[in-house]
Amino acid sequence: MLALLAAAAAGAQTAREAARAESDLKAVKSEIAKIADQVKRDSVDRNKLTRNLRAAEVSVADARTELARLRRERAARADKRAALARDRAGRVAALEAEQKALSCGAPT
Repeated sequence: MLALLAAAAAGAQTAREAARAESDLKAVKSEIAKIADQVKRDSVDRNKLTRNLRAAEVSVADARTELARLRRERAARADKRAALARDRAGRVAALEAEQKALSCGAPT
């Protein structure tokens, strides 16, 4: 009879341990599922941020290209203005020389 009680107690102990192990296993599986879900969300967020970063990089590259074009255009216009100013100064000097020549040769 004592052996029967000991066997019953051992069986109850084993059942409690099995139930506890099952509970622990469920908790671990739940934690793994939570972590997997978070990893998946993080991956989606990272992919979205990567796409946004690439779009921003393309936008910056386009802006730099446009800025370089505008700088070249501005330099070309400045060169043209300088050439026109030199041409005008030459014409003004020529006109002044002609006026001086005419005024020196004119009877008084």
